[in-house]
Amino acid sequence: MATLLQAQVIVIATTGTVSETVKTYAQRVSETTPYQVVLVERPLLDTYRAVGAPALRLRFHQDAQNAMRLKQPQVLETLDELAEDES
Repeated sequence: MATLLQAQVIVIATTGTVSETVKTYAQRVSETTPYQVVLVERPLLDTYRAVGAPALRLRFHQDAQNAMRLKQPQVLETLDELAEDES
């Protein structure tokens, strides 16, 4: 669906918890593809209900910072490939 919609971020929300397998898969997707996967579990939804949108903004900002760290090798690889193409 993300490919069809040309999305960059995939948000998976649950009123429960996400298994470790899903967390591992989400991290792997973020590390190896252009996509960023954000997992929203019940505690964050509870905080959102109590505090409002700032809770989501803070969490999404933290997730974006983590994604940038995970994607750094992708960026460096792309820059190396571009430099080789220019040579």
